[in-house]
Amino acid sequence: MGCREISITKEYPSNLTNNIVYVVSKCTSQDKGQNRGRDTVTIRIELIPTVSHCIETVAKREYWRSVDEYLKKRKEDKELEEKIELLRSFLETEDFGILRRQSEKHLMNGEQVKFTLSIRNGKQAHEMTVEKTYKGKNECNIKQSCN
Repeated sequence: MGCREISITKEYPSNLTNNIVYVVSKCTSQDKGQNRGRDTVTIRIELIPTVSHCIETVAKREYWRSVDEYLKKRKEDKELEEKIELLRSFLETEDFGILRRQSEKHLMNGEQVKFTLSIRNGKQAHEMTVEKTYKGKNECNIKQSCN
C-alpha cells in the first residue's frame, strides 16, 4: 500500500475562473515505512495560473480561501493547516517575478501552466509543468522542478 491521493473538487461562482485544483496526497506512517529510499510526498497542491491571474494571485486567493475555510470550521483540521502553511511559505519565499516570466511566456502561447507545490521528505518543493496542445492531444513536454 502506497500513498493515497484525495482529490477535492470545489465549485466556484460562475463569474470566477476555475483555476485552482486542490489535490492532497497523504502518507500514513505505515505507508512511509514502505516508501523508504523514495521521495515521500505528504501534501501536494496544484495551482493553475491564467493569462489574467498570475501564479502569485492564484496562490494568494487559495491561501485566503483556505484560511477562511479553516476559521469557519472552528475545529482542528491538520490537512488544512498543512495546506495553509505550505501556501504561506510559498508566498513568503518565492521570487514571483521569475515565476511570472517563466509561466507567462507559455500562457501567451495558449499553453496551460500548472504549479505543483509539495512537501517532499519534509522539505518544500515546487514544480512548473507546461502542457502544449497539438491537434486536440495534450503533450506534457516541459517540466521544471525547484527545491
